[in-house]
Amino acid sequence: MTDDIITRLRDIAYLKGPMGGAIIPNACIEAADEIERLRELVRFKSSQIDCIREAVENKGPQSKYHDAVHKKHMKEWPALWKAIYASWEELAQKI
Repeated sequence: MTDDIITRLRDIAYLKGPMGGAIIPNACIEAADEIERLRELVRFKSSQIDCIREAVENKGPQSKYHDAVHKKHMKEWPALWKAIYASWEELAQKI
């Protein structure tokens, strides 16, 4: 599925009409390039969110201390943690 729309757009862009010119102008190539760029951006952002999740979930050698600090920090900065958890949920729903 990764290549389906991009391949079709590129194929259409290189079709030749009866007079030998391209039926569809460079718009298809530009659209395919933009889709590839956006897919790469989504992969990058997803990777960043995964790194944050791994850092939060890695309790290290002192798991009780980690849990206590995490709980304290969630009380002190609830807006941050609400945003972090919301981003994880949103990403999970879209994948």
